[in-house]
Amino acid sequence: MESYKSIYLIIINLVVILLFTKVSAQTDQGNFMIGISGSGYYDESRGHYKELELSLSPDIGYFVSNNFMLGTGLCYSYFYTRSNYSFSGYDGKKKNYTNTFSIFPIARYYVKIKKFSPFLHAYLGGTWGNSKEKSFEGEVLNREKLKGFVYGGGIGFTYFISKKVGVEVLFLYNYKEYKKKEEGESSFDSKEYGEFIKRHNFSMNLGINIYLPTNKKSKDNNNL
Repeated sequence: MESYKSIYLIIINLVVILLFTKVSAQTDQGNFMIGISGSGYYDESRGHYKELELSLSPDIGYFVSNNFMLGTGLCYSYFYTRSNYSFSGYDGKKKNYTNTFSIFPIARYYVKIKKFSPFLHAYLGGTWGNSKEKSFEGEVLNREKLKGFVYGGGIGFTYFISKKVGVEVLFLYNYKEYKKKEEGESSFDSKEYGEFIKRHNFSMNLGINIYLPTNKKSKDNNNL
């Protein structure tokens, strides 16, 4: 309980800072942001089961007011699992490869503290992809198509290395929920293949952003 109270206090303090701190030229109203970020995860702690996940996310945003940005994000994710166990006649020695593409609106609220800028981040959208299961010998055992939705949110920090470029780290909670169907099936809503797959995780994304001023005030500030 004490750890949760500490997290709540940190979030409340960050929100207060975001609301009452003066903005910077990079996040002025009318500016654009173009960026790309990525994350990776690997786990083999369970011995007989290994998994690898990689993602790459380009995005573009527009500051509708000072500090507040709305935009669109894309995400390509690659997810690989390898299971190496069998029991009671069941052969569990398989590999699974999943590729998904997502598109979603994003929202951010920034604050500038000299060259350092914390922000809040949230997104919600749709996802599509495919999954392939193989034996260790390379035989394709199953192919499936996927569709569903994604959402998430978190806290990030940007460090401005110049007046127009910032590097960031973003700590995100991610949730995915999608239906699957085998190749050849006509509908995702069939009784046999219409079940939902749910996945959620925490990730640390590293990225770089370019901030483009479009109004005279921001251009004058950037020239100072």
